[in-house]
Amino acid sequence: IDLKRTTEIDVSNVSFDSTGQPDFDGTSDYINITNYTQHQSSTGTIEAVVKLDTISGNRYIFGAGGTGTYGASRALRVNSGNWGIVTYGSGTEDWSTGVAASTTVWQHVAFGWSGTGVYFYINGVRTSTTRTGLVKPLGTILRVGMPPWSVSSASHGEIPILRHYSTLLTEAEMKT
Repeated sequence: IDLKRTTEIDVSNVSFDSTGQPDFDGTSDYINITNYTQHQSSTGTIEAVVKLDTISGNRYIFGAGGTGTYGASRALRVNSGNWGIVTYGSGTEDWSTGVAASTTVWQHVAFGWSGTGVYFYINGVRTSTTRTGLVKPLGTILRVGMPPWSVSSASHGEIPILRHYSTLLTEAEMKT
């Protein structure tokens, strides 16, 4: 996980596979990163590489924020087999991308934002939507494997790479 040195990373709630990669069990595993504020900027991208074992239900890959109140979070999840973004604004701003998640291949996914634009990337290809009511997120937690506002909706599978960028990445940048 590439983050600033001032960030504290707690990996006590996750198991690791034989190669040392985080392997989330779908019930109680997550990585907590505190003192995280990069998601509060007006532009950014958070990317992950994932190999999921389960895509049913509501499974969060990561979430940045810390409370369930409006304006609190930026998150990437799988909901009923499709990738989705959560960008709580003036109302619940859940966006289903309509792109299927997979349990058979590794997927490179990302969530980007700039102003009122919200972007989803899958294997380097970007889709976008404009959302109204987006506000600066609250809270200072980045949680991998679950949303930051609760210990629920856990990922089941591997998430060995998570990166944050202070810019909105282009498709070309996502493919490098």
